[in-house]
Amino acid sequence: MSTRLLHSGHAQVTIVLLGVLFAAIWSLSFVATKAALADLGPASLASGRLLLAGILLSVLIHPRLYAFFRGLNRSQMRRVLLAGLLSQAGYLTASYWSLLHLPTSLVNIVVSSLPLATVPFAFFILHEQVRAITVVSFILSMTGVAVTLMSGSDFLAIEPNFILPSAILFASVLMLACGNVIVKPLINPTTLLPICALQFLSSGLLVSGLAVVSEPLPTLPGIWQAAPYIGFLAVIGSIVGTLIWFKILEKLPANTASGFFILTPVFGILLGRFVFGEEITTNKIVGVIIIGLAILLQATRSYLEKRRLTTKTEAGMQRH
Repeated sequence: MSTRLLHSGHAQVTIVLLGVLFAAIWSLSFVATKAALADLGPASLASGRLLLAGILLSVLIHPRLYAFFRGLNRSQMRRVLLAGLLSQAGYLTASYWSLLHLPTSLVNIVVSSLPLATVPFAFFILHEQVRAITVVSFILSMTGVAVTLMSGSDFLAIEPNFILPSAILFASVLMLACGNVIVKPLINPTTLLPICALQFLSSGLLVSGLAVVSEPLPTLPGIWQAAPYIGFLAVIGSIVGTLIWFKILEKLPANTASGFFILTPVFGILLGRFVFGEEITTNKIVGVIIIGLAILLQATRSYLEKRRLTTKTEAGMQRH
């Protein structure tokens, strides 16, 4: 019995550490992006990240990727590509452009609302059940985002220069949420990496075309300066981050695992302060608290519901 409890304790600690690591990678990716944007345009940076991640991942899993590609029908291929267009090409390009005009900490806070931004898409696309507490969590999360986007000098006013970048940033979060929901029915331990590889490559090629027609060609010194950041974003941000997140999802329900997103704005505020000297405003703190409460409320509901079902199942087995 003690050995089983010890093993369970170790497993729980491992999941917590993975969750903290995932949140740290998520936050550090915005810091690396901000640094790379000094030398590359948003579309150029997004395409470099996606293509490098796609090529590396394809090399690592090429037999499985080929088998997966051959097994897709047209409907499934359209679903994968559309989801990639939204969650990779659209999200990265739009959020990178926003990061040119917004503080890193603010971007981190807004993007942390992702788990609850998926709620309406899951309801309308997948017809998933939405409980009252989920609706409350969603409203709380959106309120937190609104508070965060207000200026520190006037708590109830939005900085004029933040309006367009903030709108585009929030649209990018919605694209990411929608893309994740669209591809969700196809995701399982066997298909995850092939889907990611296909999305990285197809989205990278699309964004490369956008970069050619909308941005000046990157200079060799600029590419050289940005190369370490692109490497981090592709390998750690895209590949390792995806693997860690899926490992967490193997052990926890999605809503419970989303609780780790509470840490991303905290890391974001601290990194923004110490790396870029960004101001820690009252609005950011209040916004983080509201979004954190929303995520925690949703995660707790999911945990309690799963525990109740487990208890009910065990009680039924004991009766038999």
